[in-house]
Amino acid sequence: MILSEKQEAKGTGSKKEEQNEDRSEYTDIYSKIKKHDVVQEAKCFHEKSVEEGKCIDLLSKIIYLANHGETFTETETTDLFFGVTKLFQSKNKELRRLIYLFIKEMKVKENEVFIVISSLTKDTNSTEYSFKANSMKVLAKIIATEHVPTIERFLKQAILDKNKYVEKGALMSGIILFPKASEHIRKWASEVQEKLNSTDPQILYLGLILLSLIKSNDLFSLSRQIQGIAKKGLKKMPLAQCQLIREIKKLLLSGELDAKTQESLLQFLETCLAPANPDMVIIEASKALCELITETNSSVLTNIFCLLQIMIDSPKTIVKYAALKIINKIAYLHPQLASQCVTELEKLISYANKSVASMAISILLKICKERDLELFLGTIYQYLPETGDEFRVDTIKAIKHLVKRYPSSHKILVDFLKKCLKFYSTIDFKRAIIESVQYIIQIAPASRDDALSVVADLIEDCQFDSLLSKGLEIMANEIPLVEKGDTYMRFICNRLILESERVRASAVTTLAKIAFRKKSYQSTIKNLLMKCVVESADEVRDRAALYLHLYEIEEAKKAEMSNMIFGEDTIDVNALESFLNANKEQLINQDKSLTIDLSLIKVDKALKEGIAKKESELEDVKAPTAKIEETKVSNAPKIDKHREELKKVTEFESYGDPSMVSARVILTDSTGEYEVGITKYIFAGVIVLQFDIKNLLNDQILSEAKISLDLKDTPLQFLADVPSGKIAFGQVGYSYFSMQFDPQDCLFPTGTFKSKMNFTVIEYDAGTKSEEGSYQEEYVLPGVLITAKDYIQGVPMKVKDFNALWESYKKEKELFEKSQNYQIEYKNLADAVSSLSKFFGMMPVEGTDKLELGSALHQMMLVGEAPGVGQALSVMKIKMDAKYGCVLSIVVRTKNTPLGELVLSSISQLSYIK
Repeated sequence: MILSEKQEAKGTGSKKEEQNEDRSEYTDIYSKIKKHDVVQEAKCFHEKSVEEGKCIDLLSKIIYLANHGETFTETETTDLFFGVTKLFQSKNKELRRLIYLFIKEMKVKENEVFIVISSLTKDTNSTEYSFKANSMKVLAKIIATEHVPTIERFLKQAILDKNKYVEKGALMSGIILFPKASEHIRKWASEVQEKLNSTDPQILYLGLILLSLIKSNDLFSLSRQIQGIAKKGLKKMPLAQCQLIREIKKLLLSGELDAKTQESLLQFLETCLAPANPDMVIIEASKALCELITETNSSVLTNIFCLLQIMIDSPKTIVKYAALKIINKIAYLHPQLASQCVTELEKLISYANKSVASMAISILLKICKERDLELFLGTIYQYLPETGDEFRVDTIKAIKHLVKRYPSSHKILVDFLKKCLKFYSTIDFKRAIIESVQYIIQIAPASRDDALSVVADLIEDCQFDSLLSKGLEIMANEIPLVEKGDTYMRFICNRLILESERVRASAVTTLAKIAFRKKSYQSTIKNLLMKCVVESADEVRDRAALYLHLYEIEEAKKAEMSNMIFGEDTIDVNALESFLNANKEQLINQDKSLTIDLSLIKVDKALKEGIAKKESELEDVKAPTAKIEETKVSNAPKIDKHREELKKVTEFESYGDPSMVSARVILTDSTGEYEVGITKYIFAGVIVLQFDIKNLLNDQILSEAKISLDLKDTPLQFLADVPSGKIAFGQVGYSYFSMQFDPQDCLFPTGTFKSKMNFTVIEYDAGTKSEEGSYQEEYVLPGVLITAKDYIQGVPMKVKDFNALWESYKKEKELFEKSQNYQIEYKNLADAVSSLSKFFGMMPVEGTDKLELGSALHQMMLVGEAPGVGQALSVMKIKMDAKYGCVLSIVVRTKNTPLGELVLSSISQLSYIK
């Protein structure tokens, strides 16, 4: 976007410049330099008389290598760093600027950085503004947190400097320092606010960024500041205007603004769509509004897509790409609008710029019709060899979306994946293929034979051990379920001969697991395992010996041992370690073997399923947590339309008022044929599920839509169901399913329930507006979750009150107190804290859901109440462990045992909720 702004400032430019915009070849004078030669040349830094020209050229080479991924050893870095520090004696501006860049780019040890601190501090007081501004930014990046107070006051004063370059340097320093010294930078609020009146676009841009960081804990104050700037307008300041749009989007997504403020900010975003605005402003506003508005029929969204459609034809490649990126991001949410661009997108498939062509193909994949699927995948296949690996991975991931939308076309998709194996590519590409194959098997079991042939081809020609093991695991699970499974046995046997120790061990386990699940293969596999007993590799030999031993033990014990070994049951390693430590003396001193009670070291099955189930790689597009629908603001109280619909159902009048009402959850996205949402109502001994169904097909009318759940082996019993009426295109109908339970047997029934929708499809001719016939249809829905959050609501409480209540519970005779440790699948502490604070339905005590910057361990206190049952208190400690990943330690106290068990058992559903 910055490039387009510069070109606009210069005017239309010559045709030659436009032709060179996308050039892929250019002369790189440093392309042939080598690190060894550069390190040898660095001796010039130590010469008595500094040759400035030579040093400038050498520093340029070092920075070039660093920016192009070249790594320097610690010794090389230290030698270069000490040599460069001697160049501070030179007053050459160009050389000094490169010195600053070098210090920022090179990863120097903390105990060595202090050497240049004094020189940089001296430069911050220089009369030369370029030295002063640049030294502040470098100092902010390298200084340790504990030394920030020594420079903070000076940087604060520099914000009000008369020189604009120094002002920018000070603001940039504040942005750099904020993550490690936020308490100091927050004191700059008044100075930064003063800079928001500046006429310099860059100062205003940096000021907006820093102000949003400073006031991140005071959104009300920040919203007032943003509103003032928006009213004033930022014409001829596109960079600052784009940042203002980003800040407005963050405020609107926070969900903490009143309706009037929301409307005002949304109106400002709409004004940014005016054609008179620069392209970068229109694109930023379009991106923000597409995230904020959920109504497909919105006039604003229609206007945005018209603008994006025009931008796709722009002669500027960067504008073209930016427009495509927005459409690609929301194509799943608004396929009907995105379909308007099909003609323009098809033209871009053969576009010279591969990034643009790749993005166009990605969008077409998301909106293509089933009848065009085979032809379109064939077109994509022709262009895949010329595209980058990142796009190839995105293309393969899109296959998951396609099989979900068109499960009957699984053969076409599997064949496409099989052809893609011919490309030489990275591990990420092949991993995407094997994960897509696994997903296709789950969605369309009829594809199992074809999918296994793809897995067989992949493991036959793959150099990555992790993918080979993954492929063998899929074979172990799927071969027993096909009629001609022996067809694939030779591929597993080849792994026993040709691969590394790790893969051979996986192959042994695969064979044993197949034999365990399909008895007809046992004799053949037993012979193969006997050959593996003489293997030189320890793990292969030991696994084979263990599995052969399973054939010799008694039948009564064989099933339990097999379940333990092949993953049906899982051993709690911590429990096993504790058992062995407790019985250490017996193990050492006794000759006979020690009997282990397996029930003491097994992981609870429900908990294992919750933790071990991996989060699906399918990137389902969901609305942000605080989407803003395009509505007119009024002073009337907000009415829940779904709750009002429930009151109209006479079958549920006798239930009274619900004790809990869940938030609406979308079960299916709007890219399919129907959009289905669910709202749960908890009554005394009864659960009512309200399904809102939106018809997205303009040639069909739905009638008598009825939802059913599989309640087998659950404490819930079917009570009643209420089908919907007729649902025309674009309309919403409601269907209900109610269940009863005995509170004496199970006070809080939870679980994941398979669900499906049966209905009558009435074919409709939109032209003649006549009904042409009907037939019965069944639509499988995702599993319905009932969790702790459906029974528990948060209770606001202060920290001191929580501590007092926590201690007072110790005096209770019927106290439930239990602690557990869990391994949970989060990649970082921030995500874990954010999710867990909302997961249980309990409310975090004042501020304990806010993660301190740089913290490695976080403690969170929560209070919740099940209406009519009682309160529950919980203390959670979350940390990132180098070996086990994200670890949760939780303690629950309550006067009601079922409520305490509910909180702990609900963690097994955590992987589904995420």
